[in-house]
Amino acid sequence: MIVMYYEELQLEQLKFLKPFWGRMISLDLETKVLDRHEMLTNETILSVNIARRTSGELTHAGTEVETIILSREDDESDKQLLEQLNDKLAGIRPLGVVGYALKGYDIPLLS
Repeated sequence: MIVMYYEELQLEQLKFLKPFWGRMISLDLETKVLDRHEMLTNETILSVNIARRTSGELTHAGTEVETIILSREDDESDKQLLEQLNDKLAGIRPLGVVGYALKGYDIPLLS
């Protein structure tokens, strides 16, 4: 049995996909949770962070990081934040998305 830590898996994926680094993103949502017992319901997305390689090697300069921040805590601003995220992702057309607890939190929340 081969054991590989999640961070090692991400690094191997990035090395393999080097020609497409600009289309591999790291995604992280920051949220306001009012009731910890009701995760993924009635949460407000405060900001979305997107990072990706645009040049250079993995351990050098060349990472683009963008943060989209909620302007007000209301439905219209929430919609605008998600539209900005959609526009940004449409420009990148990601081939892959990585992030901490992505499958268990960020992606279900966006869904």
